[in-house]
Amino acid sequence: MENRVRGGLLLLLMASGGASVASLAPLRAGFLHDLILEAKNSPKTVQSQDLPKPGPGENRFVLRNMDQGNRKGRKVVGEGNVQFEFRGYVVTCDRVDGDLETEIFVLHGNVVVVGDGRSLTAERVIVDFKNRTFEYDKGWAEVEPDAQSGLTGPLYVSGDSGTGLPGRLTLRESSITTCDRDDEHFHFEGEEVDTIAGRRAVLRRVKLKVLGRTVLTIPTLVIPLNRKIERFTPEVGQTREEGYYIKTLWSTPGRGADTVSYRADYFTRLGAGLGVDLDYETQRLGGLARAYSLFGSERTRLFSSDHRQVVGRSTVTFLGQWIQNNYLTDPLARNYSGRLNLVTPTDRGQFRVTLNRNSSKTPAFGSLNENFGVSWDERVTNSLRTNLNLDYGINRSKGFGALSERKTVNVSFRGNQDLRKGDALLEYQRVIPVGENVNFFSSSDKTPVLTLSTESRKWLGRSERDRVPVKLEFSIGELIDSVRRNQVTRSHFEIQSQNRFSTEGRHEFSYSVLGRQGLYSDDTAQYNWGGNFNYSYLFGSKNRFNLRYSNRRQFGFTPLAIDRIGENNELQADLAWQVLRSLSLSAQSSFDFVQFRRSQTPWQGVGLRSDWRPNNRFQLRASSNYDTFNQVWSNVRFDSGWQVAGGFLGIGARYDGLRHTWGAVNIIAEQIRWGKLTTSALLNYNGYRKRFDSRQIAFIYDLHCTEAILQINDQSVGFRRGTEVSFFLRIKALPFDTNFGTGRRGQPVGTGTGINL
Repeated sequence: MENRVRGGLLLLLMASGGASVASLAPLRAGFLHDLILEAKNSPKTVQSQDLPKPGPGENRFVLRNMDQGNRKGRKVVGEGNVQFEFRGYVVTCDRVDGDLETEIFVLHGNVVVVGDGRSLTAERVIVDFKNRTFEYDKGWAEVEPDAQSGLTGPLYVSGDSGTGLPGRLTLRESSITTCDRDDEHFHFEGEEVDTIAGRRAVLRRVKLKVLGRTVLTIPTLVIPLNRKIERFTPEVGQTREEGYYIKTLWSTPGRGADTVSYRADYFTRLGAGLGVDLDYETQRLGGLARAYSLFGSERTRLFSSDHRQVVGRSTVTFLGQWIQNNYLTDPLARNYSGRLNLVTPTDRGQFRVTLNRNSSKTPAFGSLNENFGVSWDERVTNSLRTNLNLDYGINRSKGFGALSERKTVNVSFRGNQDLRKGDALLEYQRVIPVGENVNFFSSSDKTPVLTLSTESRKWLGRSERDRVPVKLEFSIGELIDSVRRNQVTRSHFEIQSQNRFSTEGRHEFSYSVLGRQGLYSDDTAQYNWGGNFNYSYLFGSKNRFNLRYSNRRQFGFTPLAIDRIGENNELQADLAWQVLRSLSLSAQSSFDFVQFRRSQTPWQGVGLRSDWRPNNRFQLRASSNYDTFNQVWSNVRFDSGWQVAGGFLGIGARYDGLRHTWGAVNIIAEQIRWGKLTTSALLNYNGYRKRFDSRQIAFIYDLHCTEAILQINDQSVGFRRGTEVSFFLRIKALPFDTNFGTGRRGQPVGTGTGINL
């Protein structure tokens, strides 16, 4: 059994806020700074960054109010309750000096710039509407949550002085918080904050103030902003494999945007663990390299690299990992995997080179898979596109003294030509053995196949094409007979049509039909046809009866497995009936004429379902399937859901009629609130094992801008079974996720009802 206790103060504020605030747009070096010195002869402003996303307004300039001033040509100069709209932004200030030619405006006094979900407030702002950038002195900004920033609530940032560069922001005497009160519950104060978008945030001489009091002072705090760094706070706990442990990670700034993180762990069962992560990036290359080793009884070692680089016009990426003695999955093995890609764009396509290598070695067994591939995708003309792939592969395995090896070359070509009235497709595919390959056989060869196709819409006008929707296809080529293992030349013709009709009344009809004829070089032939016909009758606003008939059959003989479609002759029917306003019933079944002809059970099952929803807060669903072969109601389900105490409560149960037992009973309680306390719980009972597979409960106490979370997770199935107790103190506006609601195999845990009130 596993018992894990984890805890941590999740100081993730800069991890999300830094990535959002410091998303800088490219600027000409010193452009806005020089503008201030030349136009206003004032001190250099302190921050340069992206404007908020514009709202839905028009691009044209609209002056709403100005007490004094005028607009001469492309110049806008004035003061007193200034309000205007430009490029989707609403701007208010006391004084404005702008140029519509350069789209640069200098704003003074009580400046507010409002975009889509974000606003900027400052004493003085210089806005470049064309490049959507700004600079400000003594500014205050509110960053609203969006998908890009990952925030779940607003982020409030203010600063007195600083400098900004593309992708980099340095603030002095700054304050960052997610609390919206005037008397903030907490905020971070930094004498200097250096943030590189998407890379890291370095806080020097930083103070964490809670209720106006300094509770923590750190000389330097480096917070990785790369999501590949999974944690940066200590983790303490206990597991069956590791014993009691402590895992720590410290990060230090490197050259440029690089970040070096050091791992120092200790496990009572495994000994000490040391590692280093290098997160690096320059203008033309970047990546993440990791090394980690355990020095105790289990000599686990790991090296990994995720590298990308631009070489000329080409892009090179490498993903590699080497693991020795993984104590969790394979303690006696050495595993290596590597993938190298080189992509070079051409004038009308791209050229790609790929190298893959995967190997695994244990004392008794070893395997190696290698592949070298070249791909060329090119649009030769506006109507012709080609794709060529060449792959050389090696598969080798060795165990108990026996060696097995196979080498092959895979050649694949595909050319598509638009003929205006139709399309031509040429395919060639061949797997060629290299050297001696015992029992080698490829069933996917096409050497080659030419296909000509057309549609009625390419021949008929717009008014006629939907009346006769027909598709025609003819192909000829060599394929492989998988039984006799020889090549067969096939001539293939196909015609198909599908359409839908509906009347203004209650009747709807649709169909799809298909006919095929194949001629083969071994003096065999086959033709087959098939059709699907659907009829719907609507009665009432929510009642519908559907009748579907499908028939498919083949005649003659074909040596190719891909042309064998078998036989189908089936009639299906389903009914959806709104009996009452709060009660609906549905039923479905099918009759198989093929089984009837063979004197077997023709009815292919009966399904029943009912939904009862007396109000918007409660729903009950019951469903059952009747097994016509075993003549028993094999699966009976009851699912219900309530909206209660501001949250959701659901119960689901399944009865197994074949085994005469309740197979599963699941209970989910989500966001049940009592004052400031919110509770969620998951219970999954396995009737076959007569025990709970999963028991999870979470308590969340609201502390306004923060919340305290206590989670208890008990799992009785999976690779790492046991009980986990976790406590977190988190900032509500920041992204946060735990393993609550998932099982030990990573699967979602819940009722599986599909009810979402």
